[in-house]
Amino acid sequence: NGDIINEAELDASVCDCCQTSITNTDKGPIVVYRDRSEEEVRDIYVTRKLDNVWEAPVTVNNDGWIIYGCPVNGPKAISNSNHIAVSWFTASEGKPTVNLSFSESYGASFGEPIKIDDSDAIGRVDVAFLNPKEVIVSYMEGDGFDTYLRIKKVSIDREVSRPITISKIDGGRNTGVPQLEIYNNEIFIVWTISDGEMNQLKTVKFSST
Repeated sequence: NGDIINEAELDASVCDCCQTSITNTDKGPIVVYRDRSEEEVRDIYVTRKLDNVWEAPVTVNNDGWIIYGCPVNGPKAISNSNHIAVSWFTASEGKPTVNLSFSESYGASFGEPIKIDDSDAIGRVDVAFLNPKEVIVSYMEGDGFDTYLRIKKVSIDREVSRPITISKIDGGRNTGVPQLEIYNNEIFIVWTISDGEMNQLKTVKFSST
């Protein structure tokens, strides 16, 4: 009936317009989001529910990105057994970047970020496990002329593939956040396009093998 039957405050100050992400493991759920400090540092934080108790949030990485307004550009988390992958956008020190970090301990700690983008990162990321050792990351970046939706394959051993361009894409916010899913060994990517006054969804499907 839409009734809230269990509610817990995870963080009293978060970046309001950035989407949050949640993934479930065999030890409990993990929530990843963009936090907001009193100094307007807006880095990515993670909190886990273990033994029915939510842990105190900690950073995925100390980017130190200070921005006096919500970037509307949240993270994405995905799990496979004890492996957790988190991808996110940051513009720390004025350098727009798409990062990916792995945890091999159910999110207790994360490795050094892996840089995903090759040019002018825009972000709006998604990520999915291809297999227990590799993920596929979708992200947006520009080249000074156009904006592209691209994907890369990244391994837990920090090997990063060459990019595959899915499509040119509008860099404005009307594009929304492209969505990536893997189902029955097929990769689905969906995003929004504007046709006059109408918004439509565009979909690409291809094999993950």
